[in-house]
Amino acid sequence: LAAFYGSYELCEMCINLNAEIDAQDDEQKTPLKLAKESGFPDIEEMLIQRLLKTELGERIESTTSELMRKQGVTHHFNRILNDLFSQQSPNDEEQKQSEMDSKRAITSTFM
Repeated sequence: LAAFYGSYELCEMCINLNAEIDAQDDEQKTPLKLAKESGFPDIEEMLIQRLLKTELGERIESTTSELMRKQGVTHHFNRILNDLFSQQSPNDEEQKQSEMDSKRAITSTFM
């Protein structure tokens, strides 16, 4: 009703009280549509800004949740790898070092 009658302050108060600005009346009209049809561009602009802000906030929240989930998976994978490699016996390390020394010797020969 505030959008229909052009009450900027009442619309602003409703928005600040987190009123659902996508709500539809009996004729399936939203406050934005009512403000537009009634010729209140200032209310229309305020409602558009709020809708964009709400949509952006939802996208940020969704993206943040997805990133946190991916970081959790990555962290878990790294922990598993660390556990696997920390369980290697000293003989494995000596064998790897010996292989590296052999490769260096072969490389030196050809240079």
